[in-house]
Amino acid sequence: MTEPYTPSVKGAREDLRDWLRRYRTARNRKRDLDNRLKNVLADLNDPPLGGQGGGSPGSGTPSAGAAAIAYKIDEVEQRIKDQQGRMAQIFLETSEVIDLLPDIEDRQLLEKRYIDCQGWQQIEKDLYLARSNLARREAKALDTLLQHKTVQEKLATWLDGLAV
Repeated sequence: MTEPYTPSVKGAREDLRDWLRRYRTARNRKRDLDNRLKNVLADLNDPPLGGQGGGSPGSGTPSAGAAAIAYKIDEVEQRIKDQQGRMAQIFLETSEVIDLLPDIEDRQLLEKRYIDCQGWQQIEKDLYLARSNLARREAKALDTLLQHKTVQEKLATWLDGLAV
């Protein structure tokens, strides 16, 4: 069984912020993998100068380089699928935690920040609140979530995993 949650040196609120940021991190990782796949496909469609193929001249046989690129494409596509699975899991966990908030405006704020990955300026515009009010509301919402045993357990499990 997981040890009870004890805040890290950074503090409980910052631990929870880091936990909630996991979706943004996972989304950025998937974007990086998508870009990598796009670049590998571009390399395949635009071979380096020096002839086509790479087998013996005039043989028309594909080079080992083509096989390596095909392997790389397959590898990146698999990583993208794996990352999509991680994103879905993190999305569900994050949504479940945010849904614990009783106040709909607090839920909306955390959803915009941690699920929609919006910056503070955009949230200010969307919610018609000053940054200082947003910061207060976010702190209150995080403190409310930290009172839930399920949130404490998720944080403890996540922090244990980081320590390994």
